[in-house]
Amino acid sequence: PLPQCMKSTGIPDIEGGSPLIGTSDYQHLGPYLYTSEEPNVDVVAHTMVQRLSADGYFSKWNVHTGSAVAGGPVKVGILEPDSPAGRELAAKLAADVRAAGYVVAKTFFYKDSLDGYGTEMGSAVLQFSTAGVTHLLNIPPIALEELFFDQAAQQQHYYPREGVTS
Repeated sequence: PLPQCMKSTGIPDIEGGSPLIGTSDYQHLGPYLYTSEEPNVDVVAHTMVQRLSADGYFSKWNVHTGSAVAGGPVKVGILEPDSPAGRELAAKLAADVRAAGYVVAKTFFYKDSLDGYGTEMGSAVLQFSTAGVTHLLNIPPIALEELFFDQAAQQQHYYPREGVTS
């Protein structure tokens, strides 16, 4: 990957896009890694779960109608790329979800490749649906996988409550 290559040559890498970068990346690649757009995902994950909880996001949800309901369990799914940063982020999200008093029913790591998004997201939808996931958390490196996930979910008539970042 580019950040590792830049570090090995002693050239600073100033990221202007939207990669997933966590504390371990900064520790490993610093002082050669700088980000101008994206905050540290560790901070984003914690803040996201706290804010969603405060806003009532974790209320009961019907995945068949895509609407709030009076009863039923809240089961959270986490969708992240299969990369060191994605796994680190998923672990942070899971810890924060559990600390907020909710169950993480399923975590799905997808191959971050345009060629595989359709297949990967179809599989993610099936696994989340089977696990009874009612709420989905996703902090993606790009938004394209969300589009593929939503298309696959619609085809399978599955509408979890999605918590995402922009």
